[in-house]
Amino acid sequence: MKFFLITIFLFYCFTTYGQKESNWWFFGTRGGVNFNCSPPMPISGISHFILEGCATISDSNGDFLFTTNGDTIWDRHFNPMPNGFDLAGKCDRMGDSGTQPALIIPKPGSSTLYYIFTTDCVEDTLVDGLEYSIVDMSLNNGNGDVILKNQLLFTPSSEKIAAIKNGNDYWIVSHEFGTNNFYSYSLTNAGLSSPVISPTGQVHFYIPTSVPLSVRYPEQLGRGYLKFSPDGNKLISLEVPDESIPILQYVLHPEIFSFDKATGTILSQFVINHPDSLPYYGASFSPDGSKLYLSGAWYHQYLHQFDLAAGLPIAIVNSRTVVNLDTNNIMHSSQALQLATDGKIYIATGRQWLDAINNPDSLGLACNYQYKQIMLRNCPVPTYSSSGTPNFVESYFQTPTLGSPCLDFIAADFSATDTCFNNITQFNDLSTIYPETIHFWKWDFDDLSSGASNFSNLQNPTHQFSTNGTFNVKLISMTDTTVVCKSDTVNKIVTIQSCTGIQERNNSFFEVVVFPNPASENFHLQIQPKKQMTIYICIYDVTGGLIQKFTQEIVKKTSFEFGGDLATGMYFLELRSNNIVFTYKLTKF
Repeated sequence: MKFFLITIFLFYCFTTYGQKESNWWFFGTRGGVNFNCSPPMPISGISHFILEGCATISDSNGDFLFTTNGDTIWDRHFNPMPNGFDLAGKCDRMGDSGTQPALIIPKPGSSTLYYIFTTDCVEDTLVDGLEYSIVDMSLNNGNGDVILKNQLLFTPSSEKIAAIKNGNDYWIVSHEFGTNNFYSYSLTNAGLSSPVISPTGQVHFYIPTSVPLSVRYPEQLGRGYLKFSPDGNKLISLEVPDESIPILQYVLHPEIFSFDKATGTILSQFVINHPDSLPYYGASFSPDGSKLYLSGAWYHQYLHQFDLAAGLPIAIVNSRTVVNLDTNNIMHSSQALQLATDGKIYIATGRQWLDAINNPDSLGLACNYQYKQIMLRNCPVPTYSSSGTPNFVESYFQTPTLGSPCLDFIAADFSATDTCFNNITQFNDLSTIYPETIHFWKWDFDDLSSGASNFSNLQNPTHQFSTNGTFNVKLISMTDTTVVCKSDTVNKIVTIQSCTGIQERNNSFFEVVVFPNPASENFHLQIQPKKQMTIYICIYDVTGGLIQKFTQEIVKKTSFEFGGDLATGMYFLELRSNNIVFTYKLTKF
């Protein structure tokens, strides 16, 4: 499951205000967006496939912590978190198909504990209901561990979970299937409260007609989004059938509710019952709560705006405006809707991009719907948005905030050490990239006489040059080799020089290189044996007194540093193996 991601040179250019817990999005098929950047930066996520909803959380600084599809939790390095699997939001019959299968909320008063609320899917008959788990980010080397899992709150619940801040605390709201009961839970530093139950509005259940029509799941009206307005005063609830061709007799119309943040009680205000009775899937309020947007997903191609400031309910219903007008893409699907910290509403499309409503507080077409606002990453493999977006606490979006520009770049670079002739030169990759990860390297050492050794695909290779002189070394750094999304090339002149020292290459036991000699600091010793052997290394002063001695078993070319602590003067280096002794004169100045 591991998929490398944005671990290098993250240009976190944050503003100094606002909520940043929602700044990293992961969704769909490997899809992701970084809202710490302005404009938002598409990123490559883990190799997940999430058909519909999911949840992601960052800390208050905007640093990504973990993400979940309601089944598996992936940590900041996109490894499955210990005990972070088989959460109750798992949809066994459909596979990651729940409208809002998860929502992550930080526990008030704690910097390390996070609650994950999960809902079951209609395909599983909603049997697991609303449950919660707790993650402790202080565990697992700061990558998090699940300390409590799948604690049942009530069942059956619909595929709905939404939350709003209440001072330092939170209200979490879900809906019971088969009734008209809303359940509101308060999360404080003391933990989770008992529910406040509000019986109001339509019953979440289909009512068969006199000649019942066939449906796949009786629980299908448990599907549809539940969303707060960012100020927390209003709720929108959608209940739509789980059929590709909607059975309109079973559609419950969108319903607007008021929410009392002091008590957690909910009261139905009115139903959006338009004469054409179109079903809706996705929903979002504008940042100031004056506009409501509803999307048709696979039911129809329309994205509608409703003006909640129009007055009476009938005026609000009649204010309906199609805002995704695009005659070239009339079958383009607007699916889940989600506010972001930049004040825009982004729309999942099931394709390789997100659409956007750039000015969602504005009336009618002035809201500025934009097709293909964010093109998702196409490397190293394509990413898709699928039907859902991450689920967040809607309070995070009441006051739009922007990050600073992030550079989308790759820059190849390297360094070279040990550049004396007859030494093995070490090359170190210094390439930088944002926001992906470099996966492939191509080196050309400009040393044709070295044959196949002239080339390498390692990140940090070594090379022994065949002669001294200058070499135009080339490095190509790439994100991918099949469809090269990003690549950069750097050429650097590397000078291989004949360093002063000792070179003994003609004996039949081992080759020896000592440089520099004379030396002002350390001597560098290289020994390459003709076979595996144990070598005794001794340093003597000019009177023959032993100063240093150490033993080394050598299999291949081995390097040592020594002599940094020697005083100025002349010394002798002795290399001994069995009865074979070689002695070399050294000078320290």
